[in-house]
Amino acid sequence: MGKCRVCHRATKKDAAYCRQHLQAYNNLEKAYTQWRFALDISWTEYLEKVIKAPGTGQWAKDVVTGILGSS
Repeated sequence: MGKCRVCHRATKKDAAYCRQHLQAYNNLEKAYTQWRFALDISWTEYLEKVIKAPGTGQWAKDVVTGILGSS
C-alpha cells in the first residue's frame, strides 16, 4: 500500500492518490480533453483556470495544487 500524494491516506497498490483524489484527478483529465479542444490551452493553463473557478470542489483543488506545486 502506498500513500496519497495529497493527503497521505492509504492508496491501492502503487496508486498516486487515494480514492477521492484519484476520482478528482480522473475528472480533471477527462474535462481537459474538452477544454483543450475548445480553448486550445495547455495542461498548466487549464489547471490554473480550474483552481480559480468557483465551482471547483476541494478534492480537485487539492490535486491541482499538488500538480502545480510539483511543476
